[in-house]
Amino acid sequence: MKRLNQYADQNDADMVIVMDEHQDRDAILTRASQAMYGGPSPRRRIIEPPFQVESERYQTCQCADWLCGLVGRVGAYQARPDEWADMAWSQTYFQDRLDAASVRSSIRLQTAATEVETVEALPAVVDTGLAQPAPGNDDTPA
Repeated sequence: MKRLNQYADQNDADMVIVMDEHQDRDAILTRASQAMYGGPSPRRRIIEPPFQVESERYQTCQCADWLCGLVGRVGAYQARPDEWADMAWSQTYFQDRLDAASVRSSIRLQTAATEVETVEALPAVVDTGLAQPAPGNDDTPA
């Protein structure tokens, strides 16, 4: 949400976030609302908490699912090529295209200092600054 808000701010735009159905919807909405309205850096460009749609009914959400799957495969291979060797095809065929299309993107290979076991714990780890950017990446944690 932080990066989306920064992008919207740089382009003097407001935005909404549409999410696919998720089993932890309530926890995600709670954390999203907290990030939007509270804390030291409220996300004022996101005009309302994310809303959920059934992806099979919306082509744009289906497309986003496919893109996220592809980005996830490329990222898994980049982060741990030894563990995800079967995903080498994703980098071979799509890395250049993703790089050309991305406005602002990075995969942080360094992990948080604290192990995250639940979706509820994730924003707390990120918001406390424990998830640091990789060396050479001047972005702050998302």
